[in-house]
Amino acid sequence: MCFERARKLSRTDSQVFEDSVELHSFFIRARDEACGYGSILKSPALGYAQANLHSSVEKIREERKSKELPQEEDLSLSEMKKEEGSAAQVSQSEVGTAEFGTNALLVGIESQ
Repeated sequence: MCFERARKLSRTDSQVFEDSVELHSFFIRARDEACGYGSILKSPALGYAQANLHSSVEKIREERKSKELPQEEDLSLSEMKKEEGSAAQVSQSEVGTAEFGTNALLVGIESQ
């Protein structure tokens, strides 16, 4: 299901993770109400309830607690990587801009 995939691919402290839990919980409530809690429609899907969702989420959080860096450390590492990448991009974009500017002038002259 898409909610489980979102939790699998995101950090436990991310907005995506929290939103997937909230939406999955809403989906379970809406499904249960639409099915009349099993009196209107009986389905094996009704076996997966709020309690199952909460235990699954807690299990994921416990498994990842030691693997995930705290948010501040993770941000500082990603900022360092961005700075390294942006320095390389600046030198490439300057060359690209100079070439583009020359070509733009030539195109402008040819079109006149």
